[in-house]
Amino acid sequence: MGTGKKKIEIKRVEKEQQRMVTFSKRRQGLFKKAGQLHSLAAASVAVLAFSPAGRPYTHGDPSFGAIVDRYLANTTTGREDSAAAMNTTKMSSWLHALQIDRCDDIQELVLMKKQLEEIKEKVAEKIINARDSSF
Repeated sequence: MGTGKKKIEIKRVEKEQQRMVTFSKRRQGLFKKAGQLHSLAAASVAVLAFSPAGRPYTHGDPSFGAIVDRYLANTTTGREDSAAAMNTTKMSSWLHALQIDRCDDIQELVLMKKQLEEIKEKVAEKIINARDSSF
């Protein structure tokens, strides 16, 4: 007789290799659920996840970039450049706060800060390009 699904205790996986495997499997499941939400509810879904190694992974339905662009267009329409810059800073701060409690050491924090700064720069470039093309 099969054991079926068992409820497991949610806790940090101690072995690094096992943690990477767990992340990969859970990431795939998360992205699959995001796709189902898009299919069933016709919602636009964007997911950004950082691996234990600090690599960002994105998923979006219809696409991650399109959803971020739409979000930025909706939040910056009719506002000054300073408001757009403040919005990207707010987004970076939110992403940083989301990940900070999962860090073990200062190197991980420094790596995450660098990645978030890169994301912030890309978002700011997209805002500038969008404004330039609208004029």
